[in-house]
Amino acid sequence: MVIAVAVTGAVLIKKSTQKKPEPEPATKTSTLPVSTTSPYVVLSDIDTNFRIKQIIGRVVSDDMGINCSLVFGTTEECLNIGAGLHRTSSIPGYSTPPIIAGHCLTVFKGFEKAEIGMTITLQMPYGDYTYRISEIKVINKDDFDFAVIREPIKQAIFYTCYPFDHINSPKEDRLFLYCDYISGDRIIDDINFTVPADVTNKAGKLVNEGKTERSSEKTSQIVENVKESISKDLTKPN
Repeated sequence: MVIAVAVTGAVLIKKSTQKKPEPEPATKTSTLPVSTTSPYVVLSDIDTNFRIKQIIGRVVSDDMGINCSLVFGTTEECLNIGAGLHRTSSIPGYSTPPIIAGHCLTVFKGFEKAEIGMTITLQMPYGDYTYRISEIKVINKDDFDFAVIREPIKQAIFYTCYPFDHINSPKEDRLFLYCDYISGDRIIDDINFTVPADVTNKAGKLVNEGKTERSSEKTSQIVENVKESISKDLTKPN
């Protein structure tokens, strides 16, 4: 199961040359500090028993001319269907970022005209999530900062091979779009954490009713698996 997984005008592209450190093991948390005063959906109401190659949503951006399927997984077969959600990252709306890959010659060809401020929406069965591009970077495929996958940030991260004009040749760099959250109901994780007593599911039932406090090991499990998973995907050309 997946857990919930700066300029105007011309594109600003930053080339990162410093290799990022690997993350330290995550600490376990037993209680989830959330507010229930804004719209939310509880994780137990979302079907996250995804299969590899399953279409789980859509990626849409009128600004960049993108409209493609969002597929669970980033194998070559997955990326031939649409954009792929890393199985070790989060689904949109969760407290950690979804990381989404796509081929630069097909589904993410529109990234060629990406600019700060453009928007991109992830359409999921449980709601739509819109993000705005806040940063554009070119990063060597070996220098991705794996720690970001467990950071509690309101972003979605998209990437594709770079540059766009080298067809059928190995590419060492990846173009990353870091996109800030604009809208969409937050996901409250009632499966892996103890949540506030007033949290209800879509049926109106208190999700804590009859439950004891639990601790989460999901984050540390993700950190263990993510480096190998993303490293393999980052080496794929185009």
